[in-house]
Amino acid sequence: MKPSSDFGSLFSNKAWACSPPDSFSIETLKAIRIINKKRVQVNQNEILEIGQEINDQYRMTLTFQMEYSIEEFLKRDHKFLKDERLYLKFTGVPEDNLEIMIDIEIELDNGNMFVFNNETMKINGG
Repeated sequence: MKPSSDFGSLFSNKAWACSPPDSFSIETLKAIRIINKKRVQVNQNEILEIGQEINDQYRMTLTFQMEYSIEEFLKRDHKFLKDERLYLKFTGVPEDNLEIMIDIEIELDNGNMFVFNNETMKINGG
């Protein structure tokens, strides 16, 4: 009987991928604007007025481990992965529970604009 190495191998030395590579969008994220829709008092020192752009009140994250200011996030030339989620985190320190109503405008580098009107966010305070 010959050694098994003479029979050849059932397995190749090459590695094959079992799933296709991730597919990213062609477009990149160009701008995000968060516009306050309802006057709300965050704490003694801070009031959000109707129509005020409040990007500075938020941080963005994909994983909850790395947070960025919106400005920093936009500098990354983010391309979207299928079914990906972006999260906004309110950074203010409210004295009481708040409900903020906002419009979110998202602009891509190809000029497409997506607007989410009257989104509400409940924030625990105190």
